[in-house]
Amino acid sequence: MSIPEVVDLPGALISGITIHGVELVDQAGGSGRQVRALSTLTRETTLIHVPKARLLNLKTVGREAGFEYRRPPCSAHPALSVYLLAHRSDPPEGTLGTYIASLPRDFSSVPLTWTPEECELLPASTRSLLSKQRAEYDAHLEAAKHLCEKYPAYNGICLDNDAGLAAFQWAWLCVNTRTIWQSISPSSPPQDNYALCPYIDMVNHAPTATTADTNKASPVATLRHTLTGLTVVVTSGTPISKGDEVCISYGAHANDALLVEYGFCLENNADDVLNLDATIDKLDLLKPSHRQKLRSWDYEGEYTIDIRGEPSFRTLVALRLANVSEHDCHSDGSDALRAVELFKDGHSTGRKESGAVRAKLLQVLDREREDARHVLDRLTSAELRRGIRTQLEILWRTRLDLIELAAAAAAAARPPV
Repeated sequence: MSIPEVVDLPGALISGITIHGVELVDQAGGSGRQVRALSTLTRETTLIHVPKARLLNLKTVGREAGFEYRRPPCSAHPALSVYLLAHRSDPPEGTLGTYIASLPRDFSSVPLTWTPEECELLPASTRSLLSKQRAEYDAHLEAAKHLCEKYPAYNGICLDNDAGLAAFQWAWLCVNTRTIWQSISPSSPPQDNYALCPYIDMVNHAPTATTADTNKASPVATLRHTLTGLTVVVTSGTPISKGDEVCISYGAHANDALLVEYGFCLENNADDVLNLDATIDKLDLLKPSHRQKLRSWDYEGEYTIDIRGEPSFRTLVALRLANVSEHDCHSDGSDALRAVELFKDGHSTGRKESGAVRAKLLQVLDREREDARHVLDRLTSAELRRGIRTQLEILWRTRLDLIELAAAAAAAARPPV
């Protein structure tokens, strides 16, 4: 078995950063890097501390460009992207140059870089997230162009040719996958509160929940904001053994979101959900009158099944309403509509309608199963880059597992619907 190789980090990269009890290693087989324990680590042990002086945020860009960070010309994401572009040729022995040299160069597993044909292999829910990300990317590109035109420090950056656009995409993805939320002032809006954080940005993600096949909480460490900077502290209820990976949570993200935002999926993602919106649309289960009513209740869309195979409450409400005729949906006095409203408001268990709801749910899951199996069959013969194939297989396999779990629960009338 191959032994992970310890990464010898340049002194300039970790200058001013406190590192205790952990090391960075390259995993065998080219599967990336991980931070692992050098010895047994107990709860509340401080592992990493990065002082504010080493963080790159809107204050950093503002000092260089000459704008007030509380009134920036754009949000943190495009501003930091331009900052990376301006310094990507800095001497590698310097603090900033060394940090930029440590950033990823290959983002081929991130769907934003995929061809249209490759993107067609994604589930509809993932494509929806990708579409929103593309719109955000386009807006940030325009903001970056404005920044480069307005401030002399960045006048030399050209974003109007293929080379410039490729460089911007690289910088934008570095910021998208590596930044950490950090408040720069009490009055700053959320989109301004992001920072690039050396070393901590190499700590991998673990789900916020605990999967059924593990005996310890995951992640084992937490990122804390202090007056002096950002700190990673052990929060696991059981000690971390020597050689174990130290992870933090990037948030309670399903595999859809992890793939679009970071370029990876997890085999056992306790935060995963199955989004049914596209299939419910495809089957035309909700007519215009249903959608109008759901919209008035603030129940339109985001119909999901969780990692235990249980449909969300808003999913149950929507499927109940789907069994109400369009005529009755327009009539506030109809018994069928009233039954759904009572269930929605918590005044009824809805047991009388549970059989019809279960039938609708199984209809949706049957179509989901058919689509998942079809794409998995296509993947066996599709010509794809290795990284893309791997992530698509994980995404669709975990999706199919969740479909089967939910179908079995629905067929057995558990959970009661």
